[in-house]
Amino acid sequence: MIQPGELSAKNVSLNELLRIAFGVKGFQVTGVSSEFNGLLFDVDAKASKSVADEMKKLDEFPREKQNQRWLKHWLESRMHLKFHLETKDMPIYSLRVVESGKLHEAKVDCDSSGPQRITQNPGKPLTPPCGTVIPGLGSLAGNTVT
Repeated sequence: MIQPGELSAKNVSLNELLRIAFGVKGFQVTGVSSEFNGLLFDVDAKASKSVADEMKKLDEFPREKQNQRWLKHWLESRMHLKFHLETKDMPIYSLRVVESGKLHEAKVDCDSSGPQRITQNPGKPLTPPCGTVIPGLGSLAGNTVT
């Protein structure tokens, strides 16, 4: 749980702490030493009362940024971590219609149909119902989809 000037978490990974501190997606965190893979931490960190009170006075966006700065400082001072930001070339995904006329509007109202089960019929291609997240493909955040 994250509050202004406070972080309380059980069984949290180093990658998750870095993701919170920098406001990035998990795939954007790289270079964590393999000795930390699989390690989970219980964290109960609090800023001084005056710092927390000042954060509470801020609007949501500035408060979030201030909380991230505080968490970065905590990671440096208490866990002795060193980190930096860099720009990397990453793959992007582009979705486009190859054959005109094959793209059509869904026949089902995805908003009202609720969760649907995927079934595979032998000899037929898998056609997931609308709104289905396919494991491994469900999180393309950060990639460009056009």
